[in-house]
Amino acid sequence: MDLDTFHNRAKTMPSGFKALTEEDLDRIARERRRNSRKRWITIVVIGVLAFFGCLAGTGYASSVLSASSAPAAKAPARPAKAPVHRVAQSRSSGETVKPKARPAAPAPPASVPVLSVGGYSGTEPQEIGFSADGGNIVTNINWQYWNATGAYGVGTSDILGCVPDCADGSSTPVTTTITLSNPVNGSFQNISESRNGQTTSGWPNSAQQYDNTSTPDQTSQYQPYLDALANAGITAPSGWAVQTAQHLEAAWANGETEAQTDQQYLIPGGIYPQHLATFDAIVHQYFG
Repeated sequence: MDLDTFHNRAKTMPSGFKALTEEDLDRIARERRRNSRKRWITIVVIGVLAFFGCLAGTGYASSVLSASSAPAAKAPARPAKAPVHRVAQSRSSGETVKPKARPAAPAPPASVPVLSVGGYSGTEPQEIGFSADGGNIVTNINWQYWNATGAYGVGTSDILGCVPDCADGSSTPVTTTITLSNPVNGSFQNISESRNGQTTSGWPNSAQQYDNTSTPDQTSQYQPYLDALANAGITAPSGWAVQTAQHLEAAWANGETEAQTDQQYLIPGGIYPQHLATFDAIVHQYFG
């Protein structure tokens, strides 16, 4: 109803009733609106509680409510770990590098057999003589290997033409290989020589190792001898020259001739034919 109708009816109401003003009506309307909001809030709260009540059977609601309401518990202190030995870690996370094993100590070098010929006993001789007359002497031997089971070297020897005779005939240098085998009690027992397409097995009668070094004492002691060779135009390593002179004197003392020792020592050593007699004479002078 409108306000006028309301006032007209109010005039006919029993005494004791107060007529409402516009302010009273506005207040009543505001209270109704507040009450309406409260009802809606109550309905929403009841709906939320009902929802969590449905979830209570799974324990989810209680855990959520307790987690949201209870204060956060402090994480327990971790117990101190005992020191452990760890393997090395690589720069990449999660990748483990195993410690490298120590290399084994090198084995001591095994003793190798020697070649024993006449007064020589050693390894890798640079010269081996197969004939007493100097017709087959392998010189400048370069050993490809020398081990516990065998040895193999390559050198040069002369093939005598023997025209008109072996003493005066020409000689032809050929590549010659030496093979040692069958070591027994620390010495090779078999030796073979291959040259000019033929291989022979025969024990040599001489061998030597050129000593191309000399100590200060040797140089000073034999310097006059070395100077005499140089003045004669003979160029030779000092160690080889001294050692060869000693071999020559020993051979001459045993009855060998200069011609024989020239073929055995000087020619294989690289002394030119025109210098043979001069070399012998100088050796006689300083070592005789």
